Amino acid sequence: MFWRKLHILIFITLVLTMLSGCAAQAPAGVVRVQQTVEGVTIALDWQEKPRLNQPQTFLITLTDEQGQAISGADVYMDLDMPAMPMGTNQPIATPEGGGTYRVEGIYTMTGEWHVTVVATVETKEHRAMFTTNVLE
Repeated sequence: MFWRKLHILIFITLVLTMLSGCAAQAPAGVVRVQQTVEGVTIALDWQEKPRLNQPQTFLITLTDEQGQAISGADVYMDLDMPAMPMGTNQPIATPEGGGTYRVEGIYTMTGEWHVTVVATVETKEHRAMFTTNVLE
Protein backbone atom coordinates (compact mmCIF):
# COMPACT_ATOMS: atom_id res chain seq x y z
CA MET A 1 0.00 0.00 0.00
CA PHE A 2 2.86 2.39 0.85
CA TRP A 3 4.48 1.90 -2.56
CA ARG A 4 1.18 2.52 -4.35
CA LYS A 5 0.66 5.79 -2.46
CA LEU A 6 4.26 6.80 -3.13
CA HIS A 7 3.78 6.03 -6.83
CA ILE A 8 0.64 8.20 -6.93
CA LEU A 9 2.42 11.03 -5.10
CA ILE A 10 5.34 10.89 -7.55
CA PHE A 11 2.91 10.85 -10.47
CA ILE A 12 1.01 13.89 -9.16
CA THR A 13 4.27 15.77 -8.55
CA LEU A 14 5.47 14.97 -12.07
CA VAL A 15 2.18 16.09 -13.62
CA LEU A 16 2.11 19.34 -11.65
CA THR A 17 5.74 20.05 -12.53
CA MET A 18 5.03 19.51 -16.20
CA LEU A 19 1.89 21.66 -16.04
CA SER A 20 3.73 24.54 -14.40
CA GLY A 21 6.50 24.42 -17.00
CA CYS A 22 4.33 24.04 -20.09
CA ALA A 23 0.59 23.89 -19.68
CA ALA A 24 -0.02 22.33 -23.11
CA GLN A 25 2.13 19.24 -22.51
CA ALA A 26 1.64 16.29 -20.19
CA PRO A 27 4.07 13.57 -19.04
CA ALA A 28 4.47 10.33 -20.98
CA GLY A 29 1.47 8.05 -20.54
CA VAL A 30 -0.80 10.99 -19.75
CA VAL A 31 -2.95 12.65 -22.37
CA ARG A 32 -4.68 16.04 -22.27
CA VAL A 33 -8.14 16.52 -23.72
CA GLN A 34 -10.17 19.69 -23.50
CA GLN A 35 -13.45 21.33 -24.37
CA THR A 36 -14.67 24.89 -24.13
CA VAL A 37 -18.17 25.18 -22.70
CA GLU A 38 -19.81 28.63 -22.60
CA GLY A 39 -16.50 30.46 -22.24
CA VAL A 40 -14.88 28.05 -19.76
CA THR A 41 -12.16 25.73 -21.05
CA ILE A 42 -12.09 22.42 -19.21
CA ALA A 43 -8.82 20.54 -19.71
CA LEU A 44 -8.48 17.00 -18.40
CA ASP A 45 -5.15 15.19 -17.95
CA TRP A 46 -5.66 11.44 -17.56
CA GLN A 47 -4.01 8.11 -18.24
CA GLU A 48 -3.68 7.44 -21.95
CA LYS A 49 -4.32 3.72 -21.40
CA PRO A 50 -6.27 3.33 -18.15
CA ARG A 51 -6.26 -0.09 -16.50
CA LEU A 52 -8.94 -2.00 -14.64
CA ASN A 53 -8.96 -1.61 -10.83
CA GLN A 54 -5.91 0.67 -10.85
CA PRO A 55 -6.06 4.01 -9.01
CA GLN A 56 -6.38 6.88 -11.46
CA THR A 57 -5.41 10.48 -10.90
CA PHE A 58 -7.24 13.03 -13.01
CA LEU A 59 -6.07 16.65 -13.21
CA ILE A 60 -8.61 19.21 -14.33
CA THR A 61 -7.59 22.73 -15.33
CA LEU A 62 -10.17 25.48 -15.74
CA THR A 63 -9.49 28.68 -17.69
CA ASP A 64 -11.64 31.57 -18.83
CA GLU A 65 -11.92 33.11 -22.31
CA GLN A 66 -8.71 35.10 -21.74
CA GLY A 67 -6.80 31.97 -20.69
CA GLN A 68 -6.74 32.99 -17.02
CA ALA A 69 -6.97 30.25 -14.38
CA ILE A 70 -10.32 29.84 -12.67
CA SER A 71 -9.97 29.14 -8.97
CA GLY A 72 -12.74 28.68 -6.43
CA ALA A 73 -14.95 26.49 -8.63
CA ASP A 74 -16.84 23.46 -7.33
CA VAL A 75 -15.65 20.54 -9.44
CA TYR A 76 -16.51 16.86 -9.55
CA MET A 77 -16.47 14.07 -12.13
CA ASP A 78 -19.22 11.72 -13.17
CA LEU A 79 -17.76 8.34 -14.18
CA ASP A 80 -20.27 6.29 -16.16
CA MET A 81 -20.12 3.10 -18.19
CA PRO A 82 -22.92 3.37 -20.79
CA ALA A 83 -23.02 -0.37 -21.53
CA MET A 84 -23.33 -1.30 -17.84
CA PRO A 85 -24.88 1.39 -15.62
CA MET A 86 -23.50 0.90 -12.11
CA GLY A 87 -25.04 3.70 -10.10
CA THR A 88 -23.50 6.94 -8.96
CA ASN A 89 -19.72 7.33 -9.21
CA GLN A 90 -18.98 11.02 -8.68
CA PRO A 91 -15.64 11.72 -7.03
CA ILE A 92 -15.18 15.30 -5.84
CA ALA A 93 -12.14 17.32 -6.94
CA THR A 94 -9.64 18.85 -4.57
CA PRO A 95 -8.34 22.32 -5.51
CA GLU A 96 -4.59 22.34 -6.19
CA GLY A 97 -4.28 26.07 -6.92
CA GLY A 98 -3.85 27.97 -10.17
CA GLY A 99 -7.14 26.71 -11.60
CA THR A 100 -6.10 23.05 -11.25
CA TYR A 101 -8.22 20.44 -9.47
CA ARG A 102 -7.29 16.82 -8.63
CA VAL A 103 -9.65 13.85 -8.61
CA GLU A 104 -8.89 10.27 -7.60
CA GLY A 105 -10.96 7.52 -9.16
CA ILE A 106 -10.99 3.91 -10.29
CA TYR A 107 -12.51 2.03 -13.21
CA THR A 108 -14.23 -1.16 -12.04
CA MET A 109 -14.90 -2.79 -15.42
CA THR A 110 -13.23 -2.97 -18.81
CA GLY A 111 -14.82 -1.23 -21.77
CA GLU A 112 -15.95 2.23 -22.78
CA TRP A 113 -16.41 4.85 -20.06
CA HIS A 114 -17.80 8.37 -20.19
CA VAL A 115 -15.99 10.81 -17.94
CA THR A 116 -17.94 14.01 -17.43
CA VAL A 117 -16.26 16.93 -15.69
CA VAL A 118 -18.78 19.15 -13.93
CA ALA A 119 -17.52 22.59 -12.87
CA THR A 120 -19.71 25.16 -11.17
CA VAL A 121 -18.21 28.61 -11.70
CA GLU A 122 -20.03 31.52 -10.06
CA THR A 123 -23.28 29.50 -9.77
CA LYS A 124 -23.21 28.42 -13.46
CA GLU A 125 -22.65 24.73 -14.21
CA HIS A 126 -20.35 23.71 -17.07
CA ARG A 127 -20.14 20.07 -18.27
CA ALA A 128 -17.59 18.48 -20.59
CA MET A 129 -17.82 14.78 -21.47
CA PHE A 130 -14.86 12.69 -22.59
CA THR A 131 -14.71 9.00 -23.57
CA THR A 132 -12.03 6.42 -22.78
CA ASN A 133 -11.60 2.66 -23.08
CA VAL A 134 -10.39 0.74 -20.04
CA LEU A 135 -8.13 -2.27 -20.54
CA GLU A 136 -7.54 -5.25 -18.25
